[in-house]
This record gives sequence, C-alpha cells and structure tokens, in this order.
Amino acid sequence: MRVFYIGATGYLGGSVLKRVLNVYPHAQVAALVRSEKDIPAVKGFGVQEVISGSFEDLALIRKHSSIADLVVQTANADDEALMGAILEGLKERFDSTSVRPVLLHTSGAGVIMDRSPGSMTEEAEKRPWDDLDEQRINAIPSDAVHRALDELIFKADFAGFVDGWIICPPLVYGESSGPIPRESAQVPYLVQAAIQSGTAFYFGEGTSVWSNVHIDDCVNLYEIVLRYALKPETRAHKSSPYSKFFFAESGKHSWAELAGVIASVLHSLGVLGRDVPVSLPFTKGEEMVGPLVWGACSNAICVATRGRLLGWSPGRRDWEDGVRSDVERIAKRICAQ
Repeated sequence: MRVFYIGATGYLGGSVLKRVLNVYPHAQVAALVRSEKDIPAVKGFGVQEVISGSFEDLALIRKHSSIADLVVQTANADDEALMGAILEGLKERFDSTSVRPVLLHTSGAGVIMDRSPGSMTEEAEKRPWDDLDEQRINAIPSDAVHRALDELIFKADFAGFVDGWIICPPLVYGESSGPIPRESAQVPYLVQAAIQSGTAFYFGEGTSVWSNVHIDDCVNLYEIVLRYALKPETRAHKSSPYSKFFFAESGKHSWAELAGVIASVLHSLGVLGRDVPVSLPFTKGEEMVGPLVWGACSNAICVATRGRLLGWSPGRRDWEDGVRSDVERIAKRICAQ
C-alpha cells in the first residue's frame, strides 16, 4: 500500500502519522513537509520518502495523490485548492486502476458551532450533533467553517472515484507524540491571551459548551476508522458519504470551566495575580483571541456514535486534568521565551 501523508509535522497529524507507521509497517509512506528544517525529524520518524513542498505546490500534490492508494490529510480543513489537487490526483488514480483510492480527511467541530456569544442555547442543549444522523450531517450549511472541503469530499465520493472518510474532532487536548513538538489550537490561544492580558477570561455568561477529546483517544479513532475503511468487505460496499463522517468526543466543557482551569494553573505558576477568570463582553473577542473568537465562546456539542459502534472506547475522560497539564506546559514555554 502506498500512502501520501499531508500533515506529518502537525499536532494531531504527527501523532496520527506515528500510528499509521506502527499499524502499517510495510506501507510505502510519502509525506509532504513544508519546512526544510523539519525534514530530518520526519525522516528519522520512519517516513520512507519526504517530499519538500507547500500547499501551493498543487501539481506536486496532485502527482503524489495520483500514485497513492491512501491519502491522509490532517493539515488543513479549509484550503479548497489543496483538496482540489488531492481529489484530482485520486481521480487519476481511479481512472488508471478502476479501484477507488481511500481519502482520510480531518475536518473540525467548528463545522457545527453556532453563533452564540457565550451562552448555552436550548437548541444546543437539546439537540447535540450525532454523527449517526446522516440527514442532519447532510443539512449542515455550506457556509459553515470547514464545510467547503467536506462537501468536496462528499461530491467526489458520490461520483464514485474515491472512498472519502472524514473525522471531525472538537477541542483536542493532551501532548502530541509526532516528530515535531506541537500544541493544539484553542487552549494555547487562550493561555497566550490570558498571559498577555493579565487575566484568564471567557465571553458573556461562559455557559456555552464544546465537546472535547484527548489526543490519544482521537488517534485511536483514526486507527479504528482507517482499519475499517481499508477492509476488503468495506471497500466492496459503496455506502453513503455521510455514513463515513465521524465525530470524536469523550467529554465536554463550558468556556467558563475551561477559563477556570487556565486561571488556576497560571495563578499557581505565579503568572497571574488571581485564580479566577473574568467575564468579558463578546465585543472584546477579536481583540483578545483574533480569528479564534467563535471557537472560544460558541456551542459545538457532538456525539461520536459511529466510532463507538466500530469499537472505539475513549479512556481519557478527565479533561480538566489533561488541560491542566497542557496549560502548565504551554505557559512554561511562553514564559521561557
């Protein structure tokens, strides 16, 4: 099996890469790496072929997709040109072999987040997003965050030239095990903003809720989905693209609760003068966290039924303990700079 891997040096992508190399030791893995300085680490990780290039090198991406049996894309959930090149290459692969190649893509729970500026809503509380509900997954608005790439994959799958699988993580916490040390997205943003402003914070009431998952559990789901996707009996059956969309979750937090953990840890380290967060008006959102604003105050509650039906059983449910370790590690790195 030939694998083309995009996202080898990322937080989640590096950890998934480690699992792919362990589970499929005889696979021929080629990884796109954008930074020359990261190439030795990726090679040392066990990747047979490292391809130096960027997401703008569309001809290169198309070429390597066209000779792959499996493409794993964990790097970017919004780059339509990148995904277009991948799918063009996979179409070439199908045309030359008459066998549908497999694409495993990483989306994100931003696709289901509402626009609540810090408050739990009746809709979010009573109707969490269950990945078993194909009709509702199909009805996610086209202008939702990350949705454009999801829809490109659905369309390609419907066309019959690719088996497109999508994993949609919420807030991910825990330490990465990839070739390059990386941190997740949301927690580091909030820690950095708390240190810069002198206080941990949340927006509005802080009662809005996101699902979360430990990175190790998330990687386990990738393995389970990948094993299932590559089974001959799965390959032989043409199923709905919406049945290949998987949420990943093992817990949930309100933004006030998360801010409370950040405040407590930073205070214990002597970084902040108070151990409780403050409420800020939503209008301060972009000033404090920039483009992350909706991803730090909205509701995005999901239910990972499909993964559990395949045997996924997340074991890391104490999100507060996991996030506490993350905040301490991130804060020490920031303060040492």
